[in-house]
Amino acid sequence: METKALEEKAEAATQFLKTIASTPRLMLLCMMADRECKVGELAEQTGMRMPTVSQQLSLLRAQGLVRTRREGTTIYYRLASDAARDVMAVLYAHFCSPDAKPQEAPRPRTRKSPHCKPVQASACHSSRKSAQRGASPLPHGMMGTVEVEFFGLPSTSLSE
Repeated sequence: METKALEEKAEAATQFLKTIASTPRLMLLCMMADRECKVGELAEQTGMRMPTVSQQLSLLRAQGLVRTRREGTTIYYRLASDAARDVMAVLYAHFCSPDAKPQEAPRPRTRKSPHCKPVQASACHSSRKSAQRGASPLPHGMMGTVEVEFFGLPSTSLSE
């Protein structure tokens, strides 16, 4: 795949994930993962106020993630895009389903890595000069070197 095409697809994925990366929106999407729902039903089952539900559904609709169907005066919402259905099927199975086991947030793995280079920061010297050099002070009492790796990728470490 060309770099430009990959970049465009990554940007689209980023926008999609930003849209769903909200607790109220995820709650609504989880409710619609396997069925269509009325606004009142969504409000009642999520505990959100009707204006909040309507605002979030409007945003999801504008982004093309949900569709509406009108039956008389009642409006039903359902997932609209294949991407939304696929992602919500996975999230539903792991987080929303009554059978889903409680999930813990991923924890960063700590280990020494030859790719990590310590960044020197002093808790005692938080002057303008250190800020200009790009050093950030460590919280009081923090000592030693911390090297953190997220998703298998090394990040910088801090040492006092």
